[in-house]
Amino acid sequence: MLRRLFALAFAVIALTFGAAAAPATADHRTLTFPDRLELPDGFWPEGIAIGRGPTAWVGSLVDGDIYRLDLRTGRGEVAIEGPGTGAVGLALDHQGRLFVSGGFAGDARVYDVHSGDLLASYSFADAPTVVNDVTLTRRAAYFTDSSNPTLYVVPLGRNGQPPADEDKFFRLEPLGRLGADARCRGHQRQRHHPHAGRTGVAGGEHRHRQLVPGGPEERARRRGRPGRP
Repeated sequence: MLRRLFALAFAVIALTFGAAAAPATADHRTLTFPDRLELPDGFWPEGIAIGRGPTAWVGSLVDGDIYRLDLRTGRGEVAIEGPGTGAVGLALDHQGRLFVSGGFAGDARVYDVHSGDLLASYSFADAPTVVNDVTLTRRAAYFTDSSNPTLYVVPLGRNGQPPADEDKFFRLEPLGRLGADARCRGHQRQRHHPHAGRTGVAGGEHRHRQLVPGGPEERARRRGRPGRP
């Protein structure tokens, strides 16, 4: 009799845990992501940014189109039409603003991914130039140039708001062992940007040289000799 009770209890426990485990297995299969995602014919993907959903935003090297892709289903569409020049590096902020490097066009663009509207654009340099990667901090968007030893820095305002003025950006140009050359362009005075030095800029250009620890300028200063101009 005791053996039958133990056998009955074991059977009840097995049925209970088996029933509870079945839906979990089904849910796991439902959340499986596809191994391969197809893009439209002629779409040359380069940069990619992942948002909520999860949703991926992919830029085309051909014409700068931005393709919105559902990573769970593989379905997608062209959400933002490009200007006819490439989209290289992409970075998405928490407000739904997509920062796009313009590659050979030497520019950068900022879009609202919800509406597809162009919020701002910046013309950094003329050819030869390849504005490549972009990364975001709380205070600025940094763009690399693969054909020049330069970083382009777009200062961001409150809540990461990019400036509307297309000339409101900085250039950071390394000068080898001599230091860093920070060139600022803009029409408004910049006082608090981390790369603007101690003085502000009220328009035009301002070049601010920074000494590199252990560099020739610092060694000359310690010996009491004037450094390079």
